Amino acid sequence: MLTLALASVLSLGDVLAAGSAAPALSVEKFLKGEAVSSFEPGKVYVLEFWATWCGPCIRAMPHVSKLQKEHPEVTVIGVAGFERAPDAAGMEKKVQEFLDGRGSDVGFRIALDTDGSMAQEWMNAAKRRTIPTSMVVGKDGKVAFVGSPNAELDAAVIAALGKDPAGPATKAAGTKESASKSPEPGTTEEVTTEPTDEKGESISESTSSSSSTSTVNGVTVTQTVTETVRVEVRNGTKTTTKRRTVTRSDAPKP
Repeated sequence: MLTLALASVLSLGDVLAAGSAAPALSVEKFLKGEAVSSFEPGKVYVLEFWATWCGPCIRAMPHVSKLQKEHPEVTVIGVAGFERAPDAAGMEKKVQEFLDGRGSDVGFRIALDTDGSMAQEWMNAAKRRTIPTSMVVGKDGKVAFVGSPNAELDAAVIAALGKDPAGPATKAAGTKESASKSPEPGTTEEVTTEPTDEKGESISESTSSSSSTSTVNGVTVTQTVTETVRVEVRNGTKTTTKRRTVTRSDAPKP
């Protein structure tokens, strides 16, 4: 994730969270996909806040595209509202050039928030300072999830749709609980930036690893989690990058 500097427009204690009424959808223009003007009752929506300069946002796009493909009844909208450009035209140019270069790799709608209203009424309201940030609006018009575009987002969408998260086969086998607790294989990265009083320039890095073994339906599964933390201090700013890699191997039945 990348940290943002957003001006607060909220009263003390006024926080957008799961259960809150969803604010209005106030994007200025759709650059990809059919335009959406408001949230329809009975439908589920995902808002994905991102920017073209945000590496973690771009790495999350395949996951979000897969989510849209698996749930076509859900409307996924990527909200581009944090572009580094002097005006609305410059913002649109950057996002359009990005989309032109990505083609079908971006499998969901993309909208522009050039006046910052979505950033204020959604990101500020939820006290989110990092992107990518995902939010789910449920069938009742209320916020159902605020977080990152990962397995938790997938679970929130399934819950908002009222579907069985484990599926009939898994539920019948009685493995729903164990499956939900296992993180999906792959690599995630979180980047935060903050001011620091540390002087000069420095870089430090540490790596830790842990493994666990379990047996599901007669199959032995070994899961390894490796976490690397890199801290870089430069020009009065400390940047911390946390990379987490999950690998899983299934041993053959004896």
